[in-house]
Amino acid sequence: AASSVPLTLVQPTKWQADLGLKKEKNTDRPAWKRQLCFEAKAMYPNVNITLQDADAILLLHWARLNLNIF
Repeated sequence: AASSVPLTLVQPTKWQADLGLKKEKNTDRPAWKRQLCFEAKAMYPNVNITLQDADAILLLHWARLNLNIF
């Protein structure tokens, strides 16, 4: 059941840093989203990842590595 999964709040800068992703100061949002999508596709080449869900995939990847829930 969903109630057995603990709620964990994490800032984007935290999970991105833990995954080795660093946004340069002059990078605009669309370019950053494209970079996140590129990184997610590299981690999961057999998954159809879009700009809209790349950060969610990466956040799930971070959770798998850091929270031991999956």
